[in-house]
Amino acid sequence: MTEERSPETPAEPTPSAPPPTTPYTPPTAPPPTAPPEPAVAWAPAPPPPARPEQRTTLSLVAGILLVVLGVLGSLIGLLIVTIGRGVIQAFDFRGMPGTENIQDPNALVSGVIAFFGIFLLVCSTFYIVGGVGVLRSKNWGRITGIVIGILAGLLWLASLTGGTTAGGRNDLAFPLILLVLHAYIAVSLLFFWRNKAPS
Repeated sequence: MTEERSPETPAEPTPSAPPPTTPYTPPTAPPPTAPPEPAVAWAPAPPPPARPEQRTTLSLVAGILLVVLGVLGSLIGLLIVTIGRGVIQAFDFRGMPGTENIQDPNALVSGVIAFFGIFLLVCSTFYIVGGVGVLRSKNWGRITGIVIGILAGLLWLASLTGGTTAGGRNDLAFPLILLVLHAYIAVSLLFFWRNKAPS
């Protein structure tokens, strides 16, 4: 007789599948950093920034003189062009020697006066432009000032020698002052333009 199992005994549990496991990953380490390079003790110090050469006080005064002379010359030129022609028209130059063959001597003298006034205005413009260039430390202003100083200095030197033969000492004061001023302008801009940069 076979032995029957009683229904009360529970059936054996079936083994369940184990939960899936994730593969092991080792923790990531930061990449090794290179040690800082030691400071080199023998490296030369960086050179100081180069300072530009500065304009001298003598050249600054030369620039101011150029501007002042230019402004004065412009005012005189304007007076000659505007008032001088009217003053000339008030005189009669028909009896003046050497005007016998000229139909209108007054128009000739008035034209010469107007030309002189315009010429003075043009020259004064160069004075002002050169002076402003010197004040702004521009090389073209320096060259303009040198040319003006030399040419005008020679002109006043010629008038100085002409004044010596013509009259007394009073005739020499004005050309002598202008000769000295223009000689100062030329010399200071030629030889004392800039201070040497510190080494």
